[in-house]
Amino acid sequence: MLVHTIETKMMTMDMRTNTRTKKLVKLLERLIAQEYLYTEEQVIEMKKQLRVVKEEMNNLNTKLKRGFGS
Repeated sequence: MLVHTIETKMMTMDMRTNTRTKKLVKLLERLIAQEYLYTEEQVIEMKKQLRVVKEEMNNLNTKLKRGFGS
């Protein structure tokens, strides 16, 4: 599903993938904001996917940006 695809792409992340991931986060946030358009199960699934994407972004950002002397 979408989460599996995202996890696979994020393992080979570069700047282009990072911007795609940010766009995906924005899209999911906009869709969730209009939750009256979706069933409860769909909203729950979108929130799960959003949480996974944000966690993966944070994990990769901490690996890539360690600062000076690392």
